[in-house]
Amino acid sequence: MDSVSIHDALQIRRGLSAALLGEDPTAFRPDDTVCLAEHFRMMGRRSLDADDEAFSLSARPIAQGTSAFVVETLAQARSFEEALRTLARVYNLVHNGRFNTVHERGAHLVFEIDDSSFPYAPTADEAVKQAVMKSLLIFVHGVLATACGEELTRDLRLVRARACARDGLLDFWDCPVRRGAQAYALEYDAAAAQRPVRRGLRLREVFDTIDALIARRERQSRQVDLVERVRLLLGEGRSQAEIARDRGMSIATLRRRLCERGTSFRALRNEVLGRHALRLLEQGLHAEEVALQLHYADLRSFNRAFKAWYGTSPGRYQRGCRA
Repeated sequence: MDSVSIHDALQIRRGLSAALLGEDPTAFRPDDTVCLAEHFRMMGRRSLDADDEAFSLSARPIAQGTSAFVVETLAQARSFEEALRTLARVYNLVHNGRFNTVHERGAHLVFEIDDSSFPYAPTADEAVKQAVMKSLLIFVHGVLATACGEELTRDLRLVRARACARDGLLDFWDCPVRRGAQAYALEYDAAAAQRPVRRGLRLREVFDTIDALIARRERQSRQVDLVERVRLLLGEGRSQAEIARDRGMSIATLRRRLCERGTSFRALRNEVLGRHALRLLEQGLHAEEVALQLHYADLRSFNRAFKAWYGTSPGRYQRGCRA
């Protein structure tokens, strides 16, 4: 995160929230905001009694009860991977198109949404379309986390979005987010494929799960100082010993404090290296140059690390950026 706290960042414009809920966005000032948790609570309430669950944002209205039906169909799935595939199949049937796919990408299991040919309503501008999709990513993850447990969030490795603007809808995620992508996607660790699925899911539980996930992100803002300082110093190339001295503690204490915050020095170092690698590749540097700048012993070591972080090779990622 930047200098603002997570709690401050998890806001969206009130007018945009209104547009997503089928209300008049012009009734609010441009600088009016609403917290993300309240936005999804309003969405949950509206979805229970709306005649059109697409809130007039699709050229094809969605009948009342559709979202509840989609959630309840996951009872057919026996594993997380089956739940992903069931969700994609049912959404495609509901929207009468192949917009959702599930596939493997390296060590990742990917739920991908391509809305390039989706029949949006003529009144939906680009900002609204992007917000629809960013909200849908959160909802889909909420469905899956309700089915498989909130700890599924730890298995989320990468989020991809066409949108580039920073807002509460993307700051919801506690994992790397690739903006400006060709499609929207949730990429999970493939090792989670056989997670069991809970039976008897209800739509109300999904919105409760989303509320809990937002609350957890906001609680992290009270513990973020040490973690953010470590990230900052790692970005400056500081060693573990230097960072411990900066914080006035031993290396063992630094490790323990990071563990108390649900992370580790190794994880933060990999995160910083990974994001730096993405930036350098996006700037057009060859993988060999990136490996050298990040102080890897050789290109093979860098390729192996990059694939573990993002489920693909540096070359393939770079070609995707150029496409």
